Amino acid sequence: MLLVIKENKEKSDKTSLSDITDPGEIPLSESVDKMTIQMAIVLFTYFITYLVILGLAYLAGFMGNFGTNTVVPLLWGFNFLFGVIIAFIVSKAMKLLKNVNIMTRQYPNNFLLNRIGGWMFDLMVVASIGAIELKALKPYIIVLVLLTIDISIVTMVYLKYVCKRIYPTYEYEAYFSMFGMLTGTASTGMILLREIDNDFNTPAANNLVLQNVPAIMFGFPLMLLLAYAPQGTTQAFVTLGILVLMFIVLNVFILWNFIIKKSNLKTE
Repeated sequence: MLLVIKENKEKSDKTSLSDITDPGEIPLSESVDKMTIQMAIVLFTYFITYLVILGLAYLAGFMGNFGTNTVVPLLWGFNFLFGVIIAFIVSKAMKLLKNVNIMTRQYPNNFLLNRIGGWMFDLMVVASIGAIELKALKPYIIVLVLLTIDISIVTMVYLKYVCKRIYPTYEYEAYFSMFGMLTGTASTGMILLREIDNDFNTPAANNLVLQNVPAIMFGFPLMLLLAYAPQGTTQAFVTLGILVLMFIVLNVFILWNFIIKKSNLKTE
């Protein structure tokens, strides 16, 4: 694994002009600097995301205390997921405008957007660590440490099995990205992925981003159980049963092709 990381880093150090620009793009500097254009695209996308979440939070207010105390915090807490969807829509809209010749040049630049994303991720890591209040964690430190160790080990073993079978051509990249996401957020997965795939050459980065679209549809109803489980012991066991059932169904779904291929090999 360490050799794979070293080889990928050596490859990423060799950067040419073709790696940072594509034919038809705007020049590096004219009336508006190219970097400014990229920042404007990012800020515009996040502004639209903010308005969407603000609208959904307003609608959730009509659901009473459940909407205000449960749904609204979930909406703001998972703003990254909504940002992914809006960014996908903005990207498709810009490509459509270019295809119909309304927009004659290509404004987004992957190289500069990756650099902006890298800076944002680094800033996020420092800000998130700095925002932790150690005094608030002190009464629960033993429980948190035990849960962290247990969940990390289980997640590592599970992903080792799954990634080897689902992503055989980029097993380690998928492993790092998925481990970061499952033990944190999608942003954490991106940070770990950068250590082994600096320029996002494998599909792991796209998988991590695009999978959030179906994850919202199927996962958001399960997140509502966060408010149901603490209401009592019965509710907690009902929630656990639902989560176990969904986990089994999900694994059958994602491993279906591997199961079919394995059964075919046995019959042959």
